[in-house]
Amino acid sequence: MVARARDLLAASLEHPLIRRSLAACTLAVALASAPTAALAANAYPAPQDALTVNAQRVVPGGEVMVSVGGPAGSEAQVQVTSSGEDATIAGTVTSAVKVIQSDATPVMFTVTVPSASGTVGVTALLDGVAVDTATISVVSEAAAAASDDLSVTGPEVVGIAVAAIVLVGGGAAIAIAARRRRDDD
Repeated sequence: MVARARDLLAASLEHPLIRRSLAACTLAVALASAPTAALAANAYPAPQDALTVNAQRVVPGGEVMVSVGGPAGSEAQVQVTSSGEDATIAGTVTSAVKVIQSDATPVMFTVTVPSASGTVGVTALLDGVAVDTATISVVSEAAAAASDDLSVTGPEVVGIAVAAIVLVGGGAAIAIAARRRRDDD
């Protein structure tokens, strides 16, 4: 029985269409498994030095909360530059040093932006080295209130999904009609 199965397999592998199909299946499996192998590796490093701000648009004279994260024991500072008059961080352009106590807990700074409209750059310094930057726009109250909503991104897929369902349903209807016609003959 094993010999017969081996002979059938050998005979079927001689057919070029079957060999092409097997090669295509092998290639498809290899292509599908390549990203899986890459994702299986621990490719995401630990969070590095980071600066976050609680708002990117602020009214003139408003405050922004700035957090700076990094390795425990690092000395964090925030440096602020503006397109017009100086911003203040407790009265200075570069903040006092704060020591990061834990990798998971960033240090917080409060930045008061200038009273004139414009742009403010905020730079995080860890141990005296610039590691990250954010830009804050100083705008009118109406513009600042409207800007904190998240924008809508990505494709509108409802129409595409409906079209796909209609196409699949139409194909299934044609296949069923063809089968019934064949069975009636």
